Amino acid sequence: MALVIIALGVKFFRTADLPVEPVDQGPMAAGYVLVDTVDILIMESFPLQARVIIKGNFGDACTKKNETKVQRTGNNFVIDISAQRPEAAICAQVLTPFEEIVALDVLGLPKGVYGVTVNGRTEQFELSTENTLAE
Repeated sequence: MALVIIALGVKFFRTADLPVEPVDQGPMAAGYVLVDTVDILIMESFPLQARVIIKGNFGDACTKKNETKVQRTGNNFVIDISAQRPEAAICAQVLTPFEEIVALDVLGLPKGVYGVTVNGRTEQFELSTENTLAE
């Protein structure tokens, strides 16, 4: 009895080799991300540098971060993180975690207490020294 192998000309390929066509997802719904924690780190350097570590969740598996805006008025920084999702999408209703690190422009600020509000959640930090470069 002889074993016969027939080659069928089957080509194996990875899905990464397939061309990716952009998919029109239709109109997008805008909103804001859910912020759980806001941590502020002051780097031990001169001039001082500040970073805000933001952790939270998207409300479903289709929602993605859209834009981050930072504004300062007086001693208050306001960070708005918006999100978007396809309006007609049917999505798994699971919390999808995210983390973002945002640099604050603290160069030239006088010593003092400053507030940081991220999508409604507020924390404070203190600059214990003038944060200006000597001329």
